Amino acid sequence: MTSFLPTFGEFVIRGFVSLGLLFVMAKVIGPRQIAQMTFYDYILGISTGSIAAAMAVDDQIPIWVGALALTIYAFVSMGMAFWGSKSILARRFFTGKPEILLYKGRFLEKNLKKNHLDMNDITSLSRVNSYFDLNDLEYIIIEPNGALSFLPKSEKAPLTPRDMQIFPSPAALSANVIIDGHVMENHLKAIGKTGHWLKDQLLTLNIHNENDVLLAVADENGKFRAYLKNGKEKNTDLFD
Repeated sequence: MTSFLPTFGEFVIRGFVSLGLLFVMAKVIGPRQIAQMTFYDYILGISTGSIAAAMAVDDQIPIWVGALALTIYAFVSMGMAFWGSKSILARRFFTGKPEILLYKGRFLEKNLKKNHLDMNDITSLSRVNSYFDLNDLEYIIIEPNGALSFLPKSEKAPLTPRDMQIFPSPAALSANVIIDGHVMENHLKAIGKTGHWLKDQLLTLNIHNENDVLLAVADENGKFRAYLKNGKEKNTDLFD
């Protein structure tokens, strides 16, 4: 028992140190890692995760060795990102560049082979993006992070309000103005609304107490929607 406690305490410390270093590293590198994950970012994520896990559970590895390795990975990643922001050639070398797979309705086999894609991959990814007929597409481009971008033929492109000579109000972000019955005063101010306006909107929906509201959202254009607590729910199990 006496030998167990020091060992347990050591692994607790290692676990917290490992998680703390990963958190700091993620903050330093920034959200680009997730939003625009490239092949290198993928390798970096696997490597740093493995190092952090080993540092947490392997008492043969001194903590400072794992910390040094994670620090090196973080600095290399930041250095590559900085270099890439200053040089187009460096950015292309580290992250790659977009390549055309379908050009004006004709597949470029050279680029398909270069990116290790076959027609099953293309048709599957096209369906995932709601394009079930390849004849509807003018271009397919593979991005540096491996995602495919699709440009439909002009006659197959979805209609927009501009095409129909309709000019709607400018789009606006919605703000949560009530959460779990609590009025979010700062969010109301951010969209230029007041508590009096909010009460009027609730009364319009026959809601007399904000405590009955699970969530209410509104935007600068005055669009308002409220969801009540404890509402009687329909049976939504559609997949028996």
